[in-house]
Amino acid sequence: MMKTFATMGCLDFRSPATPAGGLYFDRFEYVLEARHLEQVPDVFARLERAVAAGSHALGFVAYEAAAAFDSALMTHAAPRPPLPLVWFGLHRNPQPGPPPEDPTTCAFGPWQPLWNRLAYEESFVRVKEHIRDGATYQLNLTFPLRTTFSGEPGVAYRRLREAQAGAYSALIVTPDWAIASASPELFFELRGREITVRPMKGTRRRAGTPCSTSPFAP
Repeated sequence: MMKTFATMGCLDFRSPATPAGGLYFDRFEYVLEARHLEQVPDVFARLERAVAAGSHALGFVAYEAAAAFDSALMTHAAPRPPLPLVWFGLHRNPQPGPPPEDPTTCAFGPWQPLWNRLAYEESFVRVKEHIRDGATYQLNLTFPLRTTFSGEPGVAYRRLREAQAGAYSALIVTPDWAIASASPELFFELRGREITVRPMKGTRRRAGTPCSTSPFAP
């Protein structure tokens, strides 16, 4: 579960916890990862100890890791290879600011949806059935797209961040895969005993009274 190969990443979150311009990891001192559900709790235990000891962590948790916390949470068996279930790179002293400008370029091929129109329509019907039956009140129906890529992931990330202007951007590059994200959504931020969440859809602003007026409020 622990590797020592050189990787890089950057974190640019609009948060008091990160400096203006973000944090740049020109490498990671070590990596924690889980590729099997039984490894997930141990990885989180190690991660918690490392952060408590002063390390900064940058990584992700795949949806498919959910069953490690609750067996009732059903997902696909595993993320698309070569992605692991959990991956975090750690470093005690990441550099403040964005990564250095890369003089190289990058290019994407045509984007191809992996669903056809019939597959989407069938899924849309099932979504409405689940809502009608009371199994859920909201589903986010999306589908994957595939393309080819050439060049440096860091260049693609910089273009994505500038185009999206997201408040929560991050990049991880390894020899086997890369993840570039420029999201307007804050899943959660924990500072002391206070948790802040800023979802991007399916919600509305809180009403002016302490009790929400949402029909889903208890």
